[in-house]
Amino acid sequence: MKLPKITLIFLFFLNMVCAQNIEAIYKKEYTDFTPAREMKLLENRVGVSFNSLQKIINHVDKLKEAADIELIQRRTFELAEMHYEEKAGLYLTWGTNGNCGREGAFFDDLTAKFDFTYLSVNCGCQPGRRPKIVEAYNSYATQYIAKKYGGNWSKRLEAAILKRKRIIFLDYTPEEIKKTTQVSYALKELIEYPKGIEKLENLEILSFNINHLSSLDPSICEFKKLKTLRLHSNKFKEFPVEIACLTTLEALSLDSNELQEVSNEIGGLQQLTRLNLSNNQITALPDDFVRLTNLRFFDMRGNELSSLPDNFEDLQSLRTLILWDNDFETIPKSLYKMQHLDELLIESGNDIPEEELQKLKEALPNVDIR
Repeated sequence: MKLPKITLIFLFFLNMVCAQNIEAIYKKEYTDFTPAREMKLLENRVGVSFNSLQKIINHVDKLKEAADIELIQRRTFELAEMHYEEKAGLYLTWGTNGNCGREGAFFDDLTAKFDFTYLSVNCGCQPGRRPKIVEAYNSYATQYIAKKYGGNWSKRLEAAILKRKRIIFLDYTPEEIKKTTQVSYALKELIEYPKGIEKLENLEILSFNINHLSSLDPSICEFKKLKTLRLHSNKFKEFPVEIACLTTLEALSLDSNELQEVSNEIGGLQQLTRLNLSNNQITALPDDFVRLTNLRFFDMRGNELSSLPDNFEDLQSLRTLILWDNDFETIPKSLYKMQHLDELLIESGNDIPEEELQKLKEALPNVDIR
């Protein structure tokens, strides 16, 4: 992606200014709160003056009593009111509220239209009191923004963010086209394969992780040097047969989609060394799967397999095979012949009798089976 130099300079300084403002708002200490004897007693007891958002966020998890949490929530609401009165409002994001990690120049000019700046207080999802603080602060922010800009402000903002996310910049110079060997279009909420990217003819790594793609475009065949294709967490219900032309492909990830079957065309990807099809709803592998004779790593956990193709043991290069969380009730016969494996993960999440697992371990004494 190539942006005009003046735009880059503007974004740099915008990001610097916003970062400084956010830090200043986060740390700013106030004194003119509504008098509250209970709050003063709490502050004396814990040795902290809860007069800034930073202090509240940093110390709230030390509080245990429901009454203390309620006091802190009221103080947080009051802090939010002060911030917005000073035209320095925030909107807090948290790991469980769907907006984890939202902040920075990408969002700042969009949220400025609604008088706030995103601030991620924590991207973890561990239990604690911080989500209650996020909720208290944002309850005031939401009231303020809705009163000033209308109740549909969040839909308008999301539409603007989505539009920006889906922009694919293809203003490469001829020299950049030659030098570009990897690109990522992850997390752009794409619903259609972006046409025009095939001009990046020297691509070796292409990522579409975490989008809404359900199909690819035949133009993907223009990538004659592609070695890695990442399609993790999309909406593929059918195996994308368009990739059958990618004869140079060495690593393919189609995990966490909605696949129910794998096409025989996969057998044409004979340079594959790594394949991840985990967390789909695949019930069987095609017969041509055994043509993947260079495959070294295969992750098939979280599917609905109950058997493997005949001659699966022909995959002599395979070193790691992951079959956890499938529907196996018995050990496939081919596995007994796979002495070349380093590790076989099959015990967890299957309904295989213990005596069969023990028999397999005796047949493959040099294989780490778990």
